[in-house]
Order: sequence, then structure tokens, then C-alpha cells
Amino acid sequence: MNNTLDVFGYEILDCIGEGTFGTVYRAKQKSTGQITAIKVLKENAWTGISYERRKARFLREIQVCAALRHPYIVQILDQGSTKDDQLYAVFEFVEGETLQELLKRKGALPVRQLKVIMCQVLEALVYAHQKGVIHRDLKPGNIMVHSIQERTYVKILDFGMGGFLEESGVHLQTLTLPSDALGTPSYGAPEQLRGERPSSKSDLYSWGLVFLECLTGEPVMKGASVADIIHQQLMLDDIILPAGIASHPIASLLRRVLAKRVEDRVSDASAILRELEEIHLDDLVGSFQASAKESSSYYVADETAEGVLAGRDLQEITLLCYAIQLTSSQEKKAASENRDFLFRSIKNIIADTVSKYGGYAAGSLGDFHLCYFGYPQSTDMDASLAARCALNIKKEIELFQQKKLVDGPFHFNVRMAIHSGPILVERGSVPSGEIPHEVIRLTALTPAGEIYLSHSSCDRLIQRMNVARVENLDSLFENQVSVLISEKSNSPQLFQPSLPFIGRNKERECLKNSFEEVKKGSLVSFLIQGEPGIGKTSLIRSLYPMFQSEETIIEEGQCLPEYKNNALYPIWQVIRRELNISEKENPLEAVKKLKDAFIKTKSDMETFFPLCCLWLSLPIPESYELKKMSFEEQKNLLFEGLRHFIHYLASHQLVLVVEDLHWADPTTLEWIHFLLEKNDTTAMLILLTARPEFKSPFSKNKVSTISLSELSTKEAQELVLSLTQDNPIASAIQSNILNRAGGLPIFLETLTQTIVKKVSSQSKSEELLRASFWGTIPNSLMDLLNAQIHQLHKSRETAQIASIIGRDFDYELMAQVSFLSEEDLKEDLSELLAQRIIEYKETQENAVYSFKHALLKEAAYLSVTQAKKKEYHSRIAKILEKNNTNPNEQHFMELSKHYAGAGDFEKAISIGISAASSFLNKASLLEAINLSFEILDWIALFQNEIKEEYRLQVHRILTQALMSSHGWADPKVKKYLDISRNLLDEIGESRHYGPILCSLMTYHYVSSNRKELKCVSQEVMHHAEVVSDIGLEIAGKMFYGLWAHGAGFYEEAERYFEYALNHYNPVEHKNHGELLGIDTRAWSYATLALIKWFRNDSSNAILFSEKGVEWAKELNHIPSLCITLLYKANLCHYRGNRELAEETVMELNKLAETYNLPAYKAYAQIMLAWIEKNPGKAEKEIKMLEDMGCTAALSYYRSLLADIYADQGRYDLAVENIKTCLLLCESNDEYYYQFELLRLEALYLSKGANPKIEESAIALEKAKTVALSQGIIFSI
Repeated sequence: MNNTLDVFGYEILDCIGEGTFGTVYRAKQKSTGQITAIKVLKENAWTGISYERRKARFLREIQVCAALRHPYIVQILDQGSTKDDQLYAVFEFVEGETLQELLKRKGALPVRQLKVIMCQVLEALVYAHQKGVIHRDLKPGNIMVHSIQERTYVKILDFGMGGFLEESGVHLQTLTLPSDALGTPSYGAPEQLRGERPSSKSDLYSWGLVFLECLTGEPVMKGASVADIIHQQLMLDDIILPAGIASHPIASLLRRVLAKRVEDRVSDASAILRELEEIHLDDLVGSFQASAKESSSYYVADETAEGVLAGRDLQEITLLCYAIQLTSSQEKKAASENRDFLFRSIKNIIADTVSKYGGYAAGSLGDFHLCYFGYPQSTDMDASLAARCALNIKKEIELFQQKKLVDGPFHFNVRMAIHSGPILVERGSVPSGEIPHEVIRLTALTPAGEIYLSHSSCDRLIQRMNVARVENLDSLFENQVSVLISEKSNSPQLFQPSLPFIGRNKERECLKNSFEEVKKGSLVSFLIQGEPGIGKTSLIRSLYPMFQSEETIIEEGQCLPEYKNNALYPIWQVIRRELNISEKENPLEAVKKLKDAFIKTKSDMETFFPLCCLWLSLPIPESYELKKMSFEEQKNLLFEGLRHFIHYLASHQLVLVVEDLHWADPTTLEWIHFLLEKNDTTAMLILLTARPEFKSPFSKNKVSTISLSELSTKEAQELVLSLTQDNPIASAIQSNILNRAGGLPIFLETLTQTIVKKVSSQSKSEELLRASFWGTIPNSLMDLLNAQIHQLHKSRETAQIASIIGRDFDYELMAQVSFLSEEDLKEDLSELLAQRIIEYKETQENAVYSFKHALLKEAAYLSVTQAKKKEYHSRIAKILEKNNTNPNEQHFMELSKHYAGAGDFEKAISIGISAASSFLNKASLLEAINLSFEILDWIALFQNEIKEEYRLQVHRILTQALMSSHGWADPKVKKYLDISRNLLDEIGESRHYGPILCSLMTYHYVSSNRKELKCVSQEVMHHAEVVSDIGLEIAGKMFYGLWAHGAGFYEEAERYFEYALNHYNPVEHKNHGELLGIDTRAWSYATLALIKWFRNDSSNAILFSEKGVEWAKELNHIPSLCITLLYKANLCHYRGNRELAEETVMELNKLAETYNLPAYKAYAQIMLAWIEKNPGKAEKEIKMLEDMGCTAALSYYRSLLADIYADQGRYDLAVENIKTCLLLCESNDEYYYQFELLRLEALYLSKGANPKIEESAIALEKAKTVALSQGIIFSI
């Protein structure tokens, strides 16, 4: 009880509130016992407003309240003054809580309760306005809510009081301005805040803000200070409505009451009330987010974090730009009166649509308005949402034009463009950069009423949208431009499988067996879960041909993010498609279709039919009436009616597919549950899909779950092969695809299709080996990958650092590179594991993590700014160099790449060359080639006079690696040799002269360029003599010996090889293999062995052959070992020793397979075909050598095919092949085996069913003559 306040006739019970101007007490009227609320005006209030002025306002409120008698307005009961002359007013006491308290306690209100409350508030405003009274401070704190028998009622407080009922210590959002303008900044109309006279429009503006707060659970206007809130209110931009209501009729009503300009705002509360009562809100379900500007969940690093360029990230987004053009047929002055209103109306339509699809209104630049999709929060649907938004805008504008501009003075058009790419996101500012300028430029090129797509956006949308190429824009826009036409139909009736389905055999069999149960009349349901791109839809659609062959009806419902607040959206989608009701359908025609269908299906026409009309926003025919019922009654009736309709379809055997339940509205999930719980015998297969994060609300007894994992390695290989069957690609490229894509089908398909397209259009095929060729993520995957990286919060920085380290990273290195504490780092890694970004790899040494997919690593890397990359690459390089305990080529390769990333190209090139050379020596050819290409890219960025020396060194490694991996005569080899030769001519003397010329001689030798080989070898010998380089002289002598041997000059060749061997120093020249590609001693021994055999020195032939192999093995130089083993196998053939030949060839073949040496493998396989007597295999491998340009010694290797035919007694074919070999001698200027070919021809001619003795004798004489001229000691 209060002892200080004495109000005659009332007993003061307690104080229930205190504000700036007065205090409120709960009191009991002594005569009746009624509980009341007494407001007492303070005499001494520190407000800056005089007591007399406050007293006048208080008396005015009493006068106003006395004139208002309405069930939804709090009633004044009494007034007066105390013995101390304190003014007071007695009001009815309202049980319950304020709407502000209710929202704080429960959050957003259910739409049905919201509608009841807001309709009652409107009724009160209608009454007050009719009495000439405006509230001026309508807000949740001035609305009492109480319930009587489960029905909600409201009472509006403080008409004319201007915040007198405020409680002490309130927040900025509830402060009332101490001025005559009255109103709370968060709810006051702009004109009130400007000090202008408020009106009924001001109350409606406040009512609209309260409505949105009830819908979302949050105030619309929020800020760090009163000034922030006032700034938002006074901005000319209209309020962006929540995306979930943007396409709903309520949006139009709210847009009209929330117009910032008074002249644009509706003034008739009674009209708004009638409209609200007619609007069906029950189809709005789920939670509603505030506008994109207020709902950012974007995480940026702490600005104080050491070593972090805080608040800066690269983020892939899609931009939609639009430009509105208005023209008038009237005089300019007359037209301008309504021009602004029309322009704002169009802009509001677009703004609502952009909000519906989750876009962010980023602002304007002149006539161009920018909307971002993927900011502040990325999704894997950003480009699709932007495209669907643009198509929806186009449709809405067409409808608006039909309604507003028939015979009107104005003409307008909207042009739009969509562009995707990386944009710099910084703390506290709207993202900007080159991408917005590019989309504005594209919009300027777009014709009126059209939607243009950039190349990057078109790639993202090509699977989902119908587009057409725009011609003649290449000179105006850098990349190909397309026009967006429409969204592709998803109708199951139009589905045609384009490729055989790979994998999922167990899951497919399960679904097939279940369908057999459906055919017997059962209802069976499955939830298929898996991450995006895992193949959920593909699995279902792979069974469509089977379903269709059984005369089954297939219905598909698709949940979409922009419709997650629209109740039963996917089910209404099925109904509309089944009844052929399009969105543009004439409403009366649509009602007729609905009625006819419901009569046919024997649906409840009295209640269900009008209810469906309501939910489909169709007019209810006059002969039908919508019955009043509770929400639960209405929902049950609707659920039962839809079930009945679906059951009618199921009488023909039905497969009902509902995709992407993670985007489903709550009512759709309830209806599916309702359908499943009914135990009717229904021939129906229900197939539901969702992502892993979806928590199934369904009983496990009713819905079986199929969880899809990635494809196995074998299945992934099969998928890649099926995608490349018309455009075969090399196995190395296939392996790279599998390594980057893993087992995720969408990655495999997209990457394979992208690579096939690049391979077929690649004029420079060596580009396929460059890291830059593989480092680019296909545009169509960018949204999916970008969303996975940007969904991360605190751990995103750790993911980015990990991507800079590499796909695999160990914990110890990560801990040294990161600036986080051990606890924070482990927390981040746990989040990355939980989000399936990385995975843990078991090792014996230390904890190692790996990005689940190489593409995820690349996406994380692309999100890092260039400055941050340089900083971390430098830090990692220094740590790796310091920690180096067991250096190898892999370590040096990683180190070089980090130095390159840090911009220290001199170190990167130097270390990289050492690593590439080591890879080459160990025959790790792909690594040597890839690294060499990367080093060439670094050299291009390196500004130093020694860069050309570096380039020659890399070309030497590259050509030798290409020779081994692609064949010595491959065009790519010749290309880099020519570049190197030109560089040598430009710079003059170089230590790389010898290695480059030796590679050139190897090329000419294998390509059978006999004259060029002779000339270059003579040049090398001369140069070696001039510079006194005995090592180079040895190389020149050896290659001249190869020329002489090939030409058939055995004695001359013998001298040169013996010279090379006699002058070779095993200590000084053991690096010849590394420098020249093949060791000169090993190659000389191997070739001299063949020469000695035909010089009738068999013992030395065998000895030299063995010495060559032994020396190559001692050097551990794979190319040298391969050439010695190959020549040893040749010698075995000469000797007729098949057993030793087989042993040698098997050793060679194993090396060729291990180190991916195709030319050596082909030679080995030809020898193996001779051993196995397999002519088909020999033909195939000979063809492979010819395709590689390896024509050297073909006259010999083809003769093995003749040997095989002769062993089989097929002498005609043997002779035919010998003649082909003799022709090769002439065409390739290669005669070292000519005498033997002639001898074999003579032998084969004398055999067979019809011996040709005379021809045989002639051939034998020729053989003797040739042998004598070549220095061969010939014996029969």
C-alpha cells in the first residue's frame, strides 16, 4: 500500500510503472471494489518542458479519452486532483501484458493471432479517427493483450498521452520524444519525426510497423542510437518487406500503409480493415526474417587479431541490375505530377520481389539499381534465385502495366542484367568492385523488357534456365552474352535419361522392390538424404522409365527457399500442374478447371471446393460460401480434401515425389505426416528428398531413410568414362578429374564436361598440363562451393589458411601458421569436420587433415584476398624452411609454390627448378611437367636479366619430361625445343647450350630427321671443341654415332661410340642423364652392343649390353635404364633368345607402367608380342608409335611382325611386312637393318606352299651387297 499518495475514494495497491511525465498505480475503488489504473502527473520532472505545458497535455489526454468509448480502447473512469493538487486520471485496469512484453516472451506471433490483434487495433483506430482523434504514439508498449476463454482481445493505451505510460529505464527503441511532435522514433512516421503535423496516416504507418514486428518478432527500425533510428525513418527508401510475404496479398496492403511519403500513404483505416479481413493469412507459415539489410549473419574476423587483414574477404555473388525508363505522351510539366508516384510504385514491386527471393538491395548508381544475391549470406542457389527473381519481376511488371497503364499517359519499361563473380566484402561497407560496374555496363546494353546474362551467370544457370545466345555483342562485352528466356520445365513426363545411371545398385534395388509392393496396393515411403549434388534426384529419375512403363502417374512437388513461408506450396504445385492451371490463367477459367476436377474426383464441393479457391487465391463462385470454422477445423478439412484428391490419382498407381524438404514449409511437412498416418490401402510410392541437416519429423515405421554417400572410385571412373565415350580423354586427365572431384556426382559430371569442352577447343594442348588449367572452378559449381565455404562462421579464417597451405595439411604446421590459441584452433577444425569441409586422415607420424574435395580447397583459396594470400604464403614458406628436417623434391616443390604465392619469385624459381629436376631424374614426369609449367608462369612475372637463363633451364627439364611422357617426337617437344633454340640464338653463350641441343638431337633421332641429326651433332662437336668441353664433345660424338648407325655406317658408328666411352669419366660425367635426358655412357654401351653383334663380335655385344644396364642401374636414372633394357631386348631378338628377351622386356614394361612412359611401353609391348607370337598386339603397338611420331627403328620393329607371321607359317604376310619395312628404310633414311630385312625376305620367299626360289636368291644377293658396303660381317 502507498502511504504518500491519497486519492479520494481509491485505495492505492502498488506502483506499476513510472515514466518521464508521471507515475501509474494500481488501485481499488473503495465503493465498488473495482481494480483500476491511476495515472498521476509529476510536478517535478526533468524534461525541459514546463509544468504548465505538461499539465495542458495531461488535461488534453483526459478530454480525448473521455470522448472515446470503444471495446478496444482503454476507458477513462474518473479524473481529479489529490489534496496536494496532483492531477490524476483513473482508467480501467486491463489484465494481461503489453504486446511488447508478449513479443519479448514468445517472439513472432502465429499469423491467426496476429490477424486478430491487428484487426482489433485497426477497429480502434477507425473509431478514433472517426471521432477526430489520432493516437500519435502507437507501438507494442501501448497495446495491452489479454485472453478470455481462449480468445484474444486488445486494449489501446495512451491516446494523446505521447508516452506518459513509459516505464523507467526503457531502451532506445521505446523512448518517446519530449516535444510536441510526439511519437517513439522506432514507430513514429517520418513526418512526425520532422516535426510536421501528424494525421491518421501517421497512425497507419505506426500500425504497419507493429504488424511487421508481430510477424518477425523484431522491431523493423533498429539502431545503435536514436540518431540511427531517426536516420532510417527519414530515408526516402521505402521499407523492405520480409521475403516470405513479398508475393502475398498482405504485402500490397503493408506497402500502402508504410509508404515513407505522406502523399503516397493510404489514409482510410476502415478500408485497410476491410481489406485485411478479406486477406487469407493462414497460408503464411514458418518464421519470417527481417529484410536482408537487417538479417546479416556474415562473419568477419576480429579486427584486433594479429596477422589477419580483418574484415576483408572475396565472396562469389550474383548481381541483378535493373533500370526503369519512364516516358509520357503529355506535356512534361503535366506528366511530372504522377511520374514520381508511378516510378516509386514500380520500384516497390521490384523491391518486394527481390526481397522475396532473398536479394539484398545494394543501392543505386544513377538509373541503375543493384541487388546482390549471395550477400550477406551465400547459398548454393544464388544465381538461380537471381534468375527466378528477374523472371518474376518481368511478370509482375507486365501485370502492373496491364492494370495501370491502359490508355494512360505513361509508358515504361524495365531492362535487367545478371552477372556473377567475386566481390570484395569489407566490414561496415556495402561490397563493391569491378563486378557491379560490369553488370551496369551489361544492363545498359540490354534492350527494353529483356534480361541479359553474362557468361559466368549463364554457366551457372544453363541446367535450369532456357537461354539464347546474343549475337554481335563480342566487341562491346568481353565474354559471351545470353538472353534469359524462361525457367526449364521440371515435368516428369518430359524426362528422358541422357546417360546410363552409374552406381547406387543397392538403393535402386530397394526402390524397385518397394514399387512391386505398391503395385499390389500398398503405400510405401522413403526419405532420400544426402549432400547437394550427391544424386538424390538422379536416383529417383533413373527409375522413371520403369514407373512409366507400368502406366504409373508421377507427380513432383518442389520445395523452394523463396516459398518456405507459403503453406503447402509444393502440394498446390502438384494440383496446379495436374489441373493445368498456370499462374497466368484467367481466374474464372481456373475456378472452372478446379470445379470440374473436384466433381470428377467426388471431392467435398460444399466445404473443400471454396476452401481451395481461398488457398489458391481464386474467386469463390457466388453459389458457394466459405463456412466459418476454427483454424484447426479448416486445416483438417483441407488436409482430408487434399488426401482424397491424391488418393484419386493413386487409384491409377502413383509415385509422389517431394523434393528438398529442407526448404519445406511446416504445413507441407504436417500434411505429409497426415497422409502417412492414414492407414488406407493406397497404391502409392512417396519419395522425399532432403539434405543431411534436415531432421525428419516422420515415424521410422512409416518412412524408411536412404542415406546416399559418395560414389566409389570404380563407380566414379565409370561415370567419367560414360561422359567421355564420344570424346575420349587421356588417362592422366581422367585421374586428375577423379582426384579433384572425389565421388560427388555433380563435381564429376561438371568437371568432366568442362574438361571435355576445353580439350576439344584447346588449340594448345600442352595447356592441359598447366596448374592454371585445373585451378579454375567451373562457373556452374561456384554457387555450391561458395555457399559451403561462406556458411562457416568463426572457422572460415582457418579454412582459408588451410587452403593456402594445401589440400593436405598437418596440425603442427597449422598451429604454427595460425594466430589462434590451441583451444580455438581445435574448435575451428571440429567445425570444419562437422560441416564436411575437411576430413581426418590417419597417419603414423602426426595428425593430418585433408579437404574433402580439391574443389572445396580451391573455393576456400579463391575467397582469400591477394594481400592475405601473400602474407600467409610468406609465413608458411619461412616455417617450412625452418622446420625442414628431411628435404625431398615434394618438400621443395611445396616450398617453391609458397614463395611464389608470397611474390618472392627468385627464390620460388630457384627452388622449383631443383625440385622439377629431381622429379625428372626419378621419372616422376607428371610432377616435373606440372611444376615446370608453373615455374614458367613465375618467370613471366619475374623481372630480372637472368630470367632467360631460368627459362632455358626449365625448357630443358620440360622437353625431357615431355619426351618420356608423350614420346620423343611429340609436337609439344618440338615446340619447346624451337623456343629454346631461338632463346639460345638471342642470348648467345649459355651453360644450357649442351642440354638443349642434346634434347634437339634426341628429337631428330626419334623423328627420323637424319640430316638434321647429323648437322646438329656436328655443330655440337665443333662447339665443344671451341669451348674445350669434353662432356659436350662426348654427347656430340654419341649422337653422331647414332646418326651413323641409323644410316648403316657400322664401322664409323663403332669408332664414335668407342670414343665416347673411352673419354667418359664416371665421376665428372655421371650427371649426363640429368642434363641430357639419357646418360651418354649407358646409351653408347647399349648401341655399341647392337653394332658389335653385326660386326661378328658377339661376346663384346653381350658384355657391352650388360655394362650399359649395370651403369644405368648404378646411376638410378630411369630413362637411361629403359633405353639399355630396350636395346638389350633387341640384342636378345638378334640372338634368338626368347626367354632372356621376355625377362628383359618384363622389367622394361614394369618401369614404363610405374613411371608412365608410353613410348617405352609401346616398344616393350611390341617385343612382348614377338615373344607371345601375337600379331594383333604388335600391329596395335606399332600404330601407337606411329601416332606418337616415333618413327626411328620402325623398319626393325615392324619386322618383328613378319617374324611372328613366319613362325605361324603365314609366309605371304611375312614377306608383305618385310617389303613394308624396306620401304620404311627408304622413307626414313634408315638403313641399319636393311641387310637383315633383305636376308629375311630371301628366307621367307623360299618357304611356304609356293616357294619363290629365284626371287629369294635375288634378295639374298642384295643382302650380301648391303652388308659388305655397311661393314657388316655377314653369315648365312
